[in-house]
Amino acid sequence: NLFSVEGHPVILATSDAPIFLNSINRDYLCDGNSFNIQYFTAETFNTGNIFTAQLSDAAGSFTNPVDIGSVTTTFGSITATIPNSTPAGAGYRIRIVSSSPVRIGDDNLVDLHVNINRNWYLDADNDHYYTGNLINQCDSPGVGYATTGILGGNDCDDNDPLLHDGNR
Repeated sequence: NLFSVEGHPVILATSDAPIFLNSINRDYLCDGNSFNIQYFTAETFNTGNIFTAQLSDAAGSFTNPVDIGSVTTTFGSITATIPNSTPAGAGYRIRIVSSSPVRIGDDNLVDLHVNINRNWYLDADNDHYYTGNLINQCDSPGVGYATTGILGGNDCDDNDPLLHDGNR
C-alpha cells in the first residue's frame, strides 16, 4: 500500500476512506514537537468540512484519539503538535478524519516513537566519533548531535573529520 508520487512516498487507504496520508517523515516525536502531515483526498467534501489529524494511544488504538491539528483545505498539509504529557510509547499511529461528510482515513501504517529518550552524542564534524558525555533525552540537544552511526568517543578535534581516536 506504499507507493511514490513525484518522489514522495504515499500510503494508500486500505479501506474505502477517501483520505490519503503521505508517510510521516519522522519516527521519533517528543512533547511539543510540531511537524507537517501531507495528505490529499479523492472525494468532494462539503463547505465547512474540517480535516483533523489524530494521534492513537501508545498501542496504536484509536478508541480515544487525540486531535493534534486541523485544516479546512482538501489537500496539502496539517501542522500537528504532540501534546505535552503524552505517555512514552513506541506504537503510536496517526490518521486523518473529516467532519462533513464524516470519513475516517487509514492510519500511517508505521509505529511512531513518542517521548522515548535516546542517547545523543556530540559529533560536530560528522566523523562518527563524539566528544564529551552522552546526553539522554527525547529531543536533540542541538546542532551536531547524533544518535546513530557513532563508532566511538575521544574525538580529539571535533572540528576536523580526519582527526579522531580511530585515526591517529
